[in-house]
Amino acid sequence: MQSLSTTTLEISLSGCIKWLGEPVKPEHATKLVREAETTDTTGTISLSVWDDHIKQIDGEKFYTVTNCKLKQYFGKRLATTVNTQLAKQKSKTSPMFSQHRTKQTGYAAQKS
Repeated sequence: MQSLSTTTLEISLSGCIKWLGEPVKPEHATKLVREAETTDTTGTISLSVWDDHIKQIDGEKFYTVTNCKLKQYFGKRLATTVNTQLAKQKSKTSPMFSQHRTKQTGYAAQKS
């Protein structure tokens, strides 16, 4: 088990985004979310796309998504945030997943 302790991660990924359903508004939320999978030759990562980012993604296209956040609900998945940036890519050769340690927080995360 690897401990990420008190470090927040900026997570970026590249892959083909496939929508898994229509946008929904979760209970007690003020914004819409749409579930997707991001896939490249190394595997698949679940992605929750929030609000304005939904309109920016044309499904089944290859994107680089930067500044995602790791979320834990009904399993682990990445989620877009207000700081997330999307860029449609012509090439499908970018690495799928990268992480960068950033600011210190009071929370701990563990990878099993």
